[in-house]
Amino acid sequence: MFEENFFRLEELAQEVGPGSFRRLWECLVDEVVASSAFVEMAVEARRTMPDFGGNERLGDLFRPHVAQAVRLGEVRADLVVDDVLTAVRMVYGLVVTSGGGGTLPQALRDVSSRWFGLS
Repeated sequence: MFEENFFRLEELAQEVGPGSFRRLWECLVDEVVASSAFVEMAVEARRTMPDFGGNERLGDLFRPHVAQAVRLGEVRADLVVDDVLTAVRMVYGLVVTSGGGGTLPQALRDVSSRWFGLS
């Protein structure tokens, strides 16, 4: 299941261009909210598998999109991939502690839009 979630993100990440950072981020948020098992597997994998590499994979997926979004002025000028990875951890925490669903996906999009300075 974890690989299926990553596969969807990897497919979406193939096209870098205007708006691609927002689309990739919103897909990730939707995946995390829809699949609390994805969150739990990612957390467990980080804890039990030293060579898991999920953060690196996610960082590699987002790196060109962050760079493009910064160049186009779609996000704040100082946004870096580590900010995105931190935001992912915050999303995980909110999903795990809130049970997901309801208005959570939109609330996460709104907060992350402010966090990233999405235009």
